[in-house]
Amino acid sequence: VGSQLRRDAEIAPQPDLLSRLRKLLEPWLAGGEPGGGPAEGDEDPDSLCLICREGLHSTTQQLPKLACPTCAKRFHAACLYRWFGSVRSGQADTRVCPLCKSDM
Repeated sequence: VGSQLRRDAEIAPQPDLLSRLRKLLEPWLAGGEPGGGPAEGDEDPDSLCLICREGLHSTTQQLPKLACPTCAKRFHAACLYRWFGSVRSGQADTRVCPLCKSDM
């Protein structure tokens, strides 16, 4: 009997824990994302690579990490590599930001 009472006490709902759990789940229950971020399918425009317009790269599954030192926009490494190869205008090593055209 004593072990059954102890188990029941451990399983019994605790108001403090329930209120904290409810607070954590409220954004999902309301249909949004926790922290007031965009809902699923709506990407934050600042987190997108401006070359491929995606958050996660389709092949590498990486987030845009490389930032331009001038405009601070971030790009996927694979997208920048492709961009640098496409903008070579007769120069051996032209590396300009796709957005602000400053040297990277």
